[in-house]
Amino acid sequence: MPKKKEPPSRALIPEIIPPRKELAFTQPAAEALSGFLSGNTKRAYERDLKDFFEVENLEMIPMARITSITPRDVVAFRDKLLADKKKPSTVQRKLSAIRSLYNYLMAAGGVTINPAHPKLVRAPKKSSVQKTDIVSWDDAVKMLKGVDRSTRLGRRDYLLILLGFNLGTRCSELLGAQLEDIKHGPEGWYVHVRGKGEKDRFIFLRPDIKEALDVYLLDRGDAPGPLFPGRKAELDGSRYWRIVKFYAEKVGLKGIHPHSLRAAFITLAHQQGVPVGNIQKTVGHARGETTLGYVRDLEMIKSSATKALKGLSAD
Repeated sequence: MPKKKEPPSRALIPEIIPPRKELAFTQPAAEALSGFLSGNTKRAYERDLKDFFEVENLEMIPMARITSITPRDVVAFRDKLLADKKKPSTVQRKLSAIRSLYNYLMAAGGVTINPAHPKLVRAPKKSSVQKTDIVSWDDAVKMLKGVDRSTRLGRRDYLLILLGFNLGTRCSELLGAQLEDIKHGPEGWYVHVRGKGEKDRFIFLRPDIKEALDVYLLDRGDAPGPLFPGRKAELDGSRYWRIVKFYAEKVGLKGIHPHSLRAAFITLAHQQGVPVGNIQKTVGHARGETTLGYVRDLEMIKSSATKALKGLSAD
């Protein structure tokens, strides 16, 4: 006897169920973002949720509105963003903000499905090749020379920008560095960088960089802790962003931010003949393709990534 056909599964066609009556969400969207996100991520997610729900204040979103959202609403939002020429990375972040809200509510028993789940709403693919504004060698030197090193803050800012251009670290890696990460080995001074996925890297410090570091440490002191202390712990990322922007605009450069310094390191090291594989290890890229995205000429000549940039300073 032929097998009876089963009706198509409705597993991925969810039905929004109202929250349990005993659960009280006074300001669900605002509550969802409190306490578990970093400051920068929280601010970005707040903007994204306001954009999605079309409100000026997260406290204005009632629970009934939240539970009425379906995957179709999220798909329509995604498609509108793409039609408005928003970058895939921006669309991904906004979808992530929506998912975070519903993950929080699901964990608390407020809703039964996440309408922004990746299986329900496919995010646009983000290129593995990152594009950013590149700083030329001459412009990098101009930025460094534009720092007034006669002041305490100037000496700190100079070292921040010098390391950004010459080590190729991520913003979080540079600001997260501790004084005890500066070490001396058989080949000289180096910095122990703790990168993504707990992957350690050891980056050589040229004598001119070590000299700038020593001058800065006269101001900072030798107490253990963040290499660049901030108000609470390490220097805040938004503060570092403003520092880089200030010195870039001082010499007429627009659209420059901390990641531009990392991109400049990759590009300039390659122009000096450093093999892409060497650069990849220095900056901590998991894939060579990512590093290749920063460079134009693909010729490879043996050299050392950090030593190759000798002269990239204000002296």
